[in-house]
Amino acid sequence: MSSLLSFGRRRQKNQIEQKIEKLIRGQEWQNLLSLLSSKKLKERKENNSRVSNHRSSNLKQSSNNSESSSIVCDGPQLLNLAILFDAPLEIIKSMISCRPSILNEVDHMGMGPVHIACAARGHAYDIIETLLTTGNGSSLILVRDKFGRSPLHLLMYFVCYPQPRDKTKWQQDGACTTTKDGFGSGYVHSDVEVSPYMLGKRQKMSISADDFQDLTRTVEIVCKYGSHALFWRDQLGLTPVDILHEIKAVHVPSQRAPKWERADIVNVLIRSRLVKIYKKRKKRLEERKIQTEESLPSIERTSCTTDNSSLLSGLSKLEIDSAKSSYIGMNLSVTQDEDGNL
Repeated sequence: MSSLLSFGRRRQKNQIEQKIEKLIRGQEWQNLLSLLSSKKLKERKENNSRVSNHRSSNLKQSSNNSESSSIVCDGPQLLNLAILFDAPLEIIKSMISCRPSILNEVDHMGMGPVHIACAARGHAYDIIETLLTTGNGSSLILVRDKFGRSPLHLLMYFVCYPQPRDKTKWQQDGACTTTKDGFGSGYVHSDVEVSPYMLGKRQKMSISADDFQDLTRTVEIVCKYGSHALFWRDQLGLTPVDILHEIKAVHVPSQRAPKWERADIVNVLIRSRLVKIYKKRKKRLEERKIQTEESLPSIERTSCTTDNSSLLSGLSKLEIDSAKSSYIGMNLSVTQDEDGNL
């Protein structure tokens, strides 16, 4: 009897998941919101043996994303799917509220909700900010997909190509499945799978001024929470800034605008962030140096200012000649490091 009840619970759980997926694909947001806020789902959330653990038999710990506790889903990741189908912010918040662990789920390509949002909806800064500020969401910005790309890498593709090239197929599969690049064979190594999130260079794609303004806000938000990713290289050896310049490099001069202009504007934003990081780190190092110097006892540097002859007076002639030949051109009275600091 208990086994039948257990089977019934699992079956009911799967039916709810299927219903949610169907509503997402049909973009029936009001009906989905009603379902997510229903008493039945609230009871499952409080129980924690229902929705919080659903699809547990189809989940396994990711070995590719050691930086976080990401979980790989064998089937469509519902939050990823909702983002792909342009779900409004209210739906995203409700899905996370029903099951917070959904933030940690990634598809078989290693892409989580933040990856998907940056790749397909880079101008939706409110959604991306919500993902990063909910629970442990800020750590998700440092998760890499199977190609070594952080969400910041994917956001740089979105800057010039504001829609995945194969978004329709991506929606059908619930995840990215293609391996073709959008730049031609000369751009990448043939033995490395690359981004499918770019339109072909012959296809035209525009972005409104308002959307681009929102995109710049997204860039600032992602850089704020994931500044470390600015220095990361993907499997192609590209940093996020490299991606911007590689995109520009594959286009002939007649195709520069508007992709070139967008890339240049975002490049300025990122450069500004990098300068701030540099100044902050420099200030920190200088403060540490001052603290170290203040903590040292006040000792007269008589040994450092002593004449070279007195320093060598106790040595034999052979040792003196050897020392002189080893330090030709160097000032033996003061020792400096590579930066010229004492």
